[in-house]
Amino acid sequence: MKRFLSIFLALLMPLATALFLAPLGLPALAADEAAPPPALSDAPLPLPEEPVLPAEENEAPPPEPLESLPASAPDQTPVVPAEPTPEEPPVITAEPTPEETPVETAEPTPEETPVETAEPTPEETPAETAEPTPEPEPTEAPPEEILPVLDGVAAVSNDFPFQDVASGAWYNEAVRYAYFHQLMNGVSGTAFQPNGDMTRGMVVTVLWRLAGSPAPAAASSFTDLTQTWYRDAVAWAQETGVTTGVTATAFQPDARITREQMTAFLARFAANVRGVSTAAGNGLATFPDRDKVSEYARAPMAWAIDLGLINGVKTDGTVLLSPRSSATRAQVAAILMRFCRKLPEAGDANSLAYLVSHTAVAGTTNQIVAVIDHNLTLWERSGGVWTKAMDVYAGYGANGLSANRTEGDMTTPIGAFPLLYAFGRDADPGTVLEYRQITPTSYFSAAPDSTYNTWVESGTPLEGERLMDYANLQYRYAVVIGFNTDPVVIGRGSAIFLHCKGATWNTGGCVSVTQNDMLTLLDRLNRGAWIIIVKNAADLQNY
Repeated sequence: MKRFLSIFLALLMPLATALFLAPLGLPALAADEAAPPPALSDAPLPLPEEPVLPAEENEAPPPEPLESLPASAPDQTPVVPAEPTPEEPPVITAEPTPEETPVETAEPTPEETPVETAEPTPEETPAETAEPTPEPEPTEAPPEEILPVLDGVAAVSNDFPFQDVASGAWYNEAVRYAYFHQLMNGVSGTAFQPNGDMTRGMVVTVLWRLAGSPAPAAASSFTDLTQTWYRDAVAWAQETGVTTGVTATAFQPDARITREQMTAFLARFAANVRGVSTAAGNGLATFPDRDKVSEYARAPMAWAIDLGLINGVKTDGTVLLSPRSSATRAQVAAILMRFCRKLPEAGDANSLAYLVSHTAVAGTTNQIVAVIDHNLTLWERSGGVWTKAMDVYAGYGANGLSANRTEGDMTTPIGAFPLLYAFGRDADPGTVLEYRQITPTSYFSAAPDSTYNTWVESGTPLEGERLMDYANLQYRYAVVIGFNTDPVVIGRGSAIFLHCKGATWNTGGCVSVTQNDMLTLLDRLNRGAWIIIVKNAADLQNY
């Protein structure tokens, strides 16, 4: 207690003295004099173990720009501003405005959706691409016969490109027929557009092709022919009477063709170009809308019905002619296919059926395989009538067809030859022909001796073809063509077969078809069948 009082008095005395002396004017202590004990303050006494930091160290410094921070100062990471600076805009700060939305991120509007993916062939361009005509319901089951030949027109490759022609569609075979025989193309490389419209110019061009694309004697008198691609076709059609135009000066090539116009063109083509009678019966009588057929089209429509070219379309359960409705591309293909198949039955002397049936070979066999350029057809006689059983694309020698073939010249021989026997890598598929299964020692000899152009089994290598070397593709199935066999001429050529297609359609001199077509041939061929190989249908008369 005493110690406390002494400390209290010691602190109180200087204060009392100052208060007492100041009014008297007495001087204060000098600077070099000993300092009195510190004056009391109303601030709390600092604690040694918890020193108070200077003010400038207690306050957080203002944030530094990101790019000014030293890399070695991880404890000085800046506070990121809430709003980005102009130099550092965010990737997306809000929903993009319509004009900023990329085209590819949104569904295209209907008017921006292209109808076709490539430039269509001019003569096949539909007049309009919007809203195709609804597909008619067929009144008969899809045809099941194998694609037959189109008289005088070479077929093209069996590679069918159109993705919009379903295998089960009623028009599938017709579209294939028109495409393979180069009558109709697609609107692009992969689309046929079966429900699209056909124009008058397109149909006349198809018929012109069917006639062999002859050059017209003069230009057409129609004044509305604005496109070069159909001018020759229309001029030819006017010359032959296939068309008379809608007026004396107008053909209307871009107008959609109607079903009755189509049949009128076909009837005139049959009568004026092919010389076939188009006398009509009473086919119109069975259709309830027969009175809607225009006068000029009544006889052609009746003829087309009698010949089976048109069967009507089913509408609400009733089969109608619908003569003035536009014909779709699928309908045109179907009518063309029937037209080309029916004409030979009318006795056309220029038809392939007539030419095949009047060959000398036809008097010695009931089956003829006709190879006309790249078109292979199988003809069969029954009851004295020759009918077509197959029509497929065929490959041949890389250097073409030749009447003077020699060993190794890569040509296919022209002429008429017996089909001798079948062979292949696989087991007999069930053909009635003699069948030989090849082995590792099977050769077709090209040796200049008595074995030339014959099958030889040899344990040692032999000049000629080792058949197993081609067994995976070409010789999986094949038929020996009896070329250079009676008599055998060494050096003229050996190993000429009808076989499966290899990597390409070109061959060393044989005739090739797809494996499926080869199997069909083996299933149909009988012993004694012949093959005739020519460049043109007219050459058939030589055999």
